[in-house]
Amino acid sequence: MDQVYMIWAILAAALIIAEIFSASFAAVWFGIGAIFASIISYFNIGGDNYTIGLQWAVFIIVSIALFLLFRKKLLSINSKTVNNFGVDRLLGGVGVVTEEINNITGSGRIEIEGENWLAASKNDVDIEVGEKVVVSKISGTRLIVIHVKE
Repeated sequence: MDQVYMIWAILAAALIIAEIFSASFAAVWFGIGAIFASIISYFNIGGDNYTIGLQWAVFIIVSIALFLLFRKKLLSINSKTVNNFGVDRLLGGVGVVTEEINNITGSGRIEIEGENWLAASKNDVDIEVGEKVVVSKISGTRLIVIHVKE
């Protein structure tokens, strides 16, 4: 079988392409292992009697070694979550009241991070224009705030 290296190359390509569509960080290492096995096969390293066994050994050793060396590091990078995304970035943020907050009338607006939002008081207290507030919760398009006493 003179074209065994092509089988390894096709396997390598398939594994690397499979990695593109997954976030497992597993298939890529086996794809690289298959590249090394393809090189062993192409150059017939080990002679005709030992080449298949050597290809499999190289494939397994390289794949497992790369998997063990890099998987933990890549998963730790990938697992960092971004908490400050979308409207959730406003939680805990400090804003300034631009329209008096009155839960009875349903009025109230604050400016936070350069944006103007509907607001309601968490403690059902009126908050005057110019006062500072902290966002404690988000309810739809309305920020639930707590008055900051200076």
